[in-house]
Amino acid sequence: MFGRERSIQDAIRHYHLDYQEILSDDPEQRWTYRVTLDGKWEANLFNFYYRVYQRLVSDLNVPFQLDKDAVRKEETHVHEALREALVNTLIHADHSSTRSLKIIKYKDLFIFSNPGRLKILKRNYERL
Repeated sequence: MFGRERSIQDAIRHYHLDYQEILSDDPEQRWTYRVTLDGKWEANLFNFYYRVYQRLVSDLNVPFQLDKDAVRKEETHVHEALREALVNTLIHADHSSTRSLKIIKYKDLFIFSNPGRLKILKRNYERL
């Protein structure tokens, strides 16, 4: 969660985090912005969360609203949903997998993908 990238990779061989923004219509451009393990930042889960969350919500519109105490609300239900999706992607990831944790932001779509599984038995899931 808070470790140094080199220490994390020594303990978890296939540890990899990847956030991509694909906001261009140019098929030649693979991504317009990326956060990955590139040695330019301390790549632990805590830092990844704060870097990525700011990018996910940076261009969301926030209509003017006041809460019950007449203080302006700075978030919408979309902010809350994106934060929840990001946290769940990080928490439920199997970081020892050879697949990377990947989050992709398109103009009109968000994809959250992790190498993990629900912590529920299949027989219990089938009853739901």
